[in-house]
Amino acid sequence: MFNYLINQQLNILVFFLIIFLNSIFNLFRIKNLKKVEDLKENFPKISILIPARNEEKNIEKCVRSILNQNLKNFELIVLNDASEDNTLEILKRIQNEDSRLKIIDNKTLKEGWLGKPNACQILYENSRGDILIFLDADTFHKENSISKGISFLLKNNLDFVSVFPQEIVDSFFEKIIVPFMNFALMAFYPLIPFANGQFTIYKRDVLDKIGGFEKIKDEVLDDIKMVNLLRKLKFKIKILSGKDISFCRMYHDTKSLFMGFIKSYFAIFDYHFLLSIFVFTYLIFAFFYPYILIYLIIKYSFNQINYLNMFLIFMLSYSIFLLTYFKFKYPLFYSILFQITILINSIIGYLSIFYTLTNRRVWKGRLITKKKFKLI
Repeated sequence: MFNYLINQQLNILVFFLIIFLNSIFNLFRIKNLKKVEDLKENFPKISILIPARNEEKNIEKCVRSILNQNLKNFELIVLNDASEDNTLEILKRIQNEDSRLKIIDNKTLKEGWLGKPNACQILYENSRGDILIFLDADTFHKENSISKGISFLLKNNLDFVSVFPQEIVDSFFEKIIVPFMNFALMAFYPLIPFANGQFTIYKRDVLDKIGGFEKIKDEVLDDIKMVNLLRKLKFKIKILSGKDISFCRMYHDTKSLFMGFIKSYFAIFDYHFLLSIFVFTYLIFAFFYPYILIYLIIKYSFNQINYLNMFLIFMLSYSIFLLTYFKFKYPLFYSILFQITILINSIIGYLSIFYTLTNRRVWKGRLITKKKFKLI
């Protein structure tokens, strides 16, 4: 057993070298929305669509940031998805001040659909734009973020663009948990497809051809499932960083922070049980490997350990997180806690498997339909 652990030095070093080099490439490959040239004119009709459920803490800031955009020819539709708080009242107050805001007060959830795909489908069906922009209600945007996103889509003749907003992280747990998703992006994109449903841009004919959100109607990770579908159908897609121009505060308390990721992590692996267990366990093993070697040296006086490999493994693994925190503008100091980030997110991954299999995933007051899992 001990010899096996020691013999993994080269394998783990190669693993970290590969994803470090990929992170370097992504540092430049993933363009920043702020640096996109703004065409500003000759845009087709634009629809900006926002699904909102229980978003009283966020909705006003989001909507007002859209009403302040430097666009002329656009419609703004917000769907209140049977909110149980003051979301609808806030929307009506804003509408009284600015009639450009259209509100859809939806009280039903179609059978077989999850909340967000259902809301997005209704918004799509009620929109008139040739370009459709879907925004999460917990985002807010500088006045040229939407026009720059559209400019990037049109200039590059794309069908779909996904923008990764700059995540606002205030609490300790936010600062060490939320960056994990950007770490995964930096380390594994484009080897694995990524998208962020917080800010997506579609050409309308793309959604017309696939029937809107029908094919992903029961998916928790509707954004990643959508980009997988679009890739298979050979649509042209790109991702952007929204640093300094588009923002999101995902969670305002620790419970929703944990539950938000618990509902999703098992779904990342399409509910493959053993694969999920392996990935979360391997991440812990790989990132804590230097400490395993130190333990073996102290406890059993092993002398066949390559100290240079051990140092390189630590530095490469840390460097990937340092690049992530820099690229997406997280507080750099917290990057030194990268192994805690790996440990906590892996534990969340195990909990996601448990909550899914025991049908305990609840989000915004709705039970998420249990999915069939695959053993392998």
